[in-house]
Amino acid sequence: MVSGSSAAPLRVLLANRSRLDREGLAALIRQTDPTISVVSMETAQHAFDALATKRVADALLITVTPCSNEDLGRIGDWLKLKPAVPVVLVMTSVAPATAASLTGLGIKGIVLSSASAEVLVAAIRMAAGGDTYLPPELLHGRSHAETGAHALDSLTPREVQIMALLGEGLSNKEIARRLDAKEATVKVQIHRLMRKLGVANRTQAAVLASRHDLVQAQTLTGRS
Repeated sequence: MVSGSSAAPLRVLLANRSRLDREGLAALIRQTDPTISVVSMETAQHAFDALATKRVADALLITVTPCSNEDLGRIGDWLKLKPAVPVVLVMTSVAPATAASLTGLGIKGIVLSSASAEVLVAAIRMAAGGDTYLPPELLHGRSHAETGAHALDSLTPREVQIMALLGEGLSNKEIARRLDAKEATVKVQIHRLMRKLGVANRTQAAVLASRHDLVQAQTLTGRS
């Protein structure tokens, strides 16, 4: 769960045709990060209409299963208005070409429905902060298992420690203090592990840490 003391409050507008899915996803987001408030609507069009009059949310989350050409067109038309609210899509699957089209339209995040709640929250926060989230396996054309196993095997024990601390949301300065190291050294090590992982930024590294339970594993190791 994200700590409420370190995370800024966010307002998320959630669009999903299924009432059960809407309520379940909203509850999951709130449980994972209590600082996020979620307002649910039945369709993306209802959400677009609400956002057209005033900024009622910091991010728009739309579940699209699957993503049809009609969906792409509707989303594209709305994005042409250059809304200030970033859009994140939840999809069961997405081809690289489709992902490229979506990001080209201005989509700020694509989350696979198989992802954890922590990954979803991280993607929402990335989008709200102006970054773009894409699944690591999509970025590199590899499967979920291949991405995690191969990348983690290439890390040194210290890099695994740093990755776990990134997963806790710590800054370079906080990581350096935790490891009794120089901040400049930590910065270099983070850059190196990001290159090994093939991720674009520290948030994606943190997402991988959460996905592979590195935070919990390092906590247990530290207690032993």
